[in-house]
Amino acid sequence: MEMKYAGAWPRCTTQKEYRLWKKAASEVYAAYGFCTDCTPEYKEKMLAEGRCEHPKIIFRRDKDGYIFGRPKPTEGESNEPSDD
Repeated sequence: MEMKYAGAWPRCTTQKEYRLWKKAASEVYAAYGFCTDCTPEYKEKMLAEGRCEHPKIIFRRDKDGYIFGRPKPTEGESNEPSDD
């Protein structure tokens, strides 16, 4: 799933931060996108400022305590992380 933004990068970040995130993400993993690397606290802040472009991202905690974001699943889908 490719995340779309109003501009060339999300409004919640700077162009430089987004470029650095893309480089790091391409070397480590190809998750759902920038917004799934957010945190619940930062999401709330960006919502309050009107800068969150994907408010439907939900956050879960895995068995190791890691918090991960995923798009809200549609009926019949799962948003659990895979072991792939």
